[in-house]
Amino acid sequence: MQFLVALHPILKKIKTMKTLKPVLFSLLAVSTIILLAFTFNKERKASVIKPLRPIPKGCVFMTVMGEEKSDSFFIYKTPEKVRQTVNQGLQWIIKAQNNNGGWGAGSHNRQDIIDPHAVNADPATTSMVAMAILRSGSSFTSGEYSSELRMALIYLL
Repeated sequence: MQFLVALHPILKKIKTMKTLKPVLFSLLAVSTIILLAFTFNKERKASVIKPLRPIPKGCVFMTVMGEEKSDSFFIYKTPEKVRQTVNQGLQWIIKAQNNNGGWGAGSHNRQDIIDPHAVNADPATTSMVAMAILRSGSSFTSGEYSSELRMALIYLL
């Protein structure tokens, strides 16, 4: 549409509109077909699913009968970039913890506040963050963020 608006001054000067209309409509039809073909080709390429790891070869019967081991079939190693990103997120979460041990998400009408220490801590957000820290491998007695988890527990109690 913007293309036609840009051509409007030129089209005013052309007197033979009867011959120009079919040319414009055919150009529009061809460009639409090319756009659709490009979009369809992109979607088809995106739908190909690549496995995260190679599918192990083995026989279920041999595994059940103890002839083959299946210990390594279910182990998935997290890529290094994913681990780095998760660690950066955990470090930010730890810095965002309030002095009282809780975390806050702010109120629904003040989502413009992005400083995590400027909002009041609430039990729901504190529980969600504590569960995320627990899932990262820390516990109340051991782990990198055990002291932060204990502070969150004290806040919740």
